[in-house]
Amino acid sequence: VFDVVVPAARREVALSAFAHHCHLLTEKPLADSPENARVIIAAARQAGRVHAVVQNRRYVANVRRIRRFLDSGAIGKPTSIHADFFIAPHFGGFREEMDHVLLLDMAIHTFDAARYMVAGEPANVYCQEWEPASSWYRQGSSASAVFDLGGGKVFTYAGSWCADGFRTSWEGSWRVVAERGSLLWDGHDGLKAEVVASGRDGII
Repeated sequence: VFDVVVPAARREVALSAFAHHCHLLTEKPLADSPENARVIIAAARQAGRVHAVVQNRRYVANVRRIRRFLDSGAIGKPTSIHADFFIAPHFGGFREEMDHVLLLDMAIHTFDAARYMVAGEPANVYCQEWEPASSWYRQGSSASAVFDLGGGKVFTYAGSWCADGFRTSWEGSWRVVAERGSLLWDGHDGLKAEVVASGRDGII
């Protein structure tokens, strides 16, 4: 079963799929609440079925290129990664009524891409979300977060779904700071790095 329903209907679809002994591939978020997520996970285990949540941003071509470049060691080990996401879509429908809409429906993609780029897993996170006065969303259209990705790596995120003017791409705008240089990606085709030149002041 491929579940593309609104988050509020996800539990019902999942439980029905497992009751019919089906595997389940679902859109994110996994559920509309932690409680429903736990119920769905327990049902999948009891049924012995595969339950997978789609995360496709780590397969974007430039996300893969960044991972390969960082793995090459050309700028040393990453120490921090930063992503900005500022767009102003008017979806209508369930998204404009969701709780934590940016975090659950969009930022999760960026978070997963960051994990993949620097091969890090979150040890802890601080996050604050808010609703600008000009927002057309009910709750959680804007957020900032700081992740400890372990191994001395930190990921920072700033985003909004009600930010008109100078919009980023849907992939966001990225900077990776490493031991011997930095990498920038505009979220489109603009991908570049600067490497500290050995033995002198400057970059190459």
